[in-house]
Amino acid sequence: MQVKLSNAKFDIFVKLLKDIVTSNDPVVINKSQIIKKIGNETLVRADVSEIFEDTNIDFHIVSPQKYLRIFKQMVNNNSDIIIEYDENTSRYVMFNGEIKLFLPRVDMLVEEQMDFPNISSAKVVDTVTIDDATRNVILNVLKDSDSIDLLFKDGALKGILVPETALIILPQYQGDPTVKNLDETNADLILKTTSFLPIGSSSTYTIKILQEGDGSYSMFVEQDLSVVKIQLYDKLIDGNSSMLLI
Repeated sequence: MQVKLSNAKFDIFVKLLKDIVTSNDPVVINKSQIIKKIGNETLVRADVSEIFEDTNIDFHIVSPQKYLRIFKQMVNNNSDIIIEYDENTSRYVMFNGEIKLFLPRVDMLVEEQMDFPNISSAKVVDTVTIDDATRNVILNVLKDSDSIDLLFKDGALKGILVPETALIILPQYQGDPTVKNLDETNADLILKTTSFLPIGSSSTYTIKILQEGDGSYSMFVEQDLSVVKIQLYDKLIDGNSSMLLI
């Protein structure tokens, strides 16, 4: 098996890894799918099959922070990347004409890929699409804060509150009279999260707020990063319930 990647596609792959490698926990690529936890809460599923020319790739990036540094160096070479499977050593070999890198197959190691939640039976509370500019505004305000509150009014997500700091009204509701005085005291529903769209560079982010069978809430995000399809999943905390316990 041999796959040839353009430098541009490999660069996208490296930038994806940069966003999802938040610790030195192994990255498992199984059938060209990555499922990994980012931080404490967010699960990411990335379909990288288009990067690898629709070839099923099954390799394991042990000590990913070390490999990420080498991958960046390989991108800087500005050459195509050749990936081959070596039957004799049961490992994948990456080569850009300058650096030859060795990656073990998934089934040669004990690390298993985690499961991504099945949300097919969950109730959709609201669906919101935001662009990259809005995401950047939210993340800049969110910086140095531990969590944010998603504020709902009339069944819709209309505002994002950074507690004791700022309230951001989503673009589609700016000018809506129902959000003029919106805050945590009059929102119909408050859902808390410690993570918000950790992977950037998408033109749009489609956010679904879900209520699952046990009554809990979650956030499901779909985004298209050029040749990578990404899904994110976060469990949310019901802020209304937590306030009742105070």
